[in-house]
Amino acid sequence: MPTWLDFMKSKQDSEEANKKKEQDDLELKTVTEKLGNVDSIETELKTMKDESTKVNTRLTSFLDEQEAMKRRRIAEEAVKKANETKESEDKEMETLWLENPQEAAKKTFERESAGLTTATINTQSQLLRKNIFDDNPDKFEYYDKSNPEFKSSVDSMIDNLPLNQRTNPEAIKNCYAVAAFNKSQEIKEGKLKSRFAATSTSSTGNASTKDKDTVTLTELQKAAAKAFGISEEDYGKQAKEMNYV
Repeated sequence: MPTWLDFMKSKQDSEEANKKKEQDDLELKTVTEKLGNVDSIETELKTMKDESTKVNTRLTSFLDEQEAMKRRRIAEEAVKKANETKESEDKEMETLWLENPQEAAKKTFERESAGLTTATINTQSQLLRKNIFDDNPDKFEYYDKSNPEFKSSVDSMIDNLPLNQRTNPEAIKNCYAVAAFNKSQEIKEGKLKSRFAATSTSSTGNASTKDKDTVTLTELQKAAAKAFGISEEDYGKQAKEMNYV
């Protein structure tokens, strides 16, 4: 028969068991809350990382656009300055013909002589841009006869550069970058086709075309071709395209 002492001991053991259970429950609750906090922190860190990536992408895009706009302003300012200089020189010559015809005739001769130099530099520019754009099709994929309007806009910007910049490789590349920026929306929409997507044209009639492209150079033009280290054939082709022969 259980004694009073046995009853008290049983009661004490029961109380201790209850206390231990409460303590274990509390510890389990604490651990669960901590694990929940860790998951929450990991989720927040991932969200912050994703947002940071988006911000960096937008920032890079913004900086690229700013650089393209800067290049476009430089090209536009160069064209504007060249046009203003020409207008100013033309007005000066008109006045000079009225006031000092002899001096005007002298300057006219000098300008015409300089015109030959200009023609030579323009021809060299044509050859240089051909080497730059055709030798690096991956970088300049839209400068192609399949995009005549785009190609023409690039050539126009180069032709309107100051004379000493028309044979500058970086200036030539800059004109392409400006033209590409101006057409960036059409490029994104796929309206401007890469040269790699263009359909190859038929070779029919190449022989007759070659005959038409053959030009006869003057002795002075032959000397210019030799001075620039290019063949007379290449010089003649570029000169014909620019209407110098």
